[in-house]
Amino acid sequence: MVVFPQDLGFGKDAYFDDEGRQLSDRLTDAVIAFATEPSNRPFFAYYADHAVHAPFESEADLLAKYEQKAARLRDGRNDPAYAATIEAVDRNIGRIMQAVTSQGITENTLVIFTSDNGGTASYTPPLAGGKGQLYEGGIRVPLAMWWPGTIRPGLTSAEPVASIDFYSTLVELAGLVPQSQLDGASLVPLLSGKRLGESRPLFWHFPCYIGKSTPSSAVREGDYKLIEFFEDGGHVELYNLRKDPGESNHLASTEPAKASALASTLRTWQSTTQAAIPTQPNPAYDPAAERPRGRQQGDGGQSGKGGRKGGQRKQRQAG
Repeated sequence: MVVFPQDLGFGKDAYFDDEGRQLSDRLTDAVIAFATEPSNRPFFAYYADHAVHAPFESEADLLAKYEQKAARLRDGRNDPAYAATIEAVDRNIGRIMQAVTSQGITENTLVIFTSDNGGTASYTPPLAGGKGQLYEGGIRVPLAMWWPGTIRPGLTSAEPVASIDFYSTLVELAGLVPQSQLDGASLVPLLSGKRLGESRPLFWHFPCYIGKSTPSSAVREGDYKLIEFFEDGGHVELYNLRKDPGESNHLASTEPAKASALASTLRTWQSTTQAAIPTQPNPAYDPAAERPRGRQQGDGGQSGKGGRKGGQRKQRQAG
């Protein structure tokens, strides 16, 4: 069963339908209906809420609540619309948790809460950067798991993990044998407070332009992360994330051996995976084609309509 916003009567990038119903609520209704249907057991539900995403559109009562709070606090960093959408998501996650509890299946149900990318840069400090960038503000995301009777309340882990690990985790918990080598590592040991075992490198590859990002690639191994930028002949940046999670102290010149080793690890991975590497100017690049994402005048209510057509924003292409 797959449900898209348009299946529920929502237009592209719309947060409310013609009857004033909120998308987050309607998606949650669909998840609960699916999860509480006995014929669907066992079930897997993937719920991707759209609510905490620009341009923020919130319910009038929630918006008023946070506008009043912002007025009392008088802190220009507060965004009432942003806060209101967060509460809408919190409310609906609570509804899903309550539905699982009411069905008496909590001890057989693992709930994972995470995000697909980092946040808007204005909300990520003390981390650097935001969505689309390979600094921690762009790739470090929340991860919470709930499984009464299996995961001890309050258990935490500082081990770096990635979203590619979820599939391996679910395969093991389901008692299945993968038919091929999986990219991720099973997180099952972490659920009981153990370690994953040997340290492993984690990789990110973003050879494109999203937000303020330029084409780049990164590897993290232990406390260190190296980012390779492909523009203007290329360069690398090295950070010790344990000592400097805000990535303010670039170490490539002071720890050249570490930078060289991680660069070699990254380039071996790029070669093995045949990762696309930008190498030359894009002859179709047109600066006039650039357009900010978000609700624009003349969009007819459609966010992001007509932006970045045909890759026009890319200054370089893979060779």
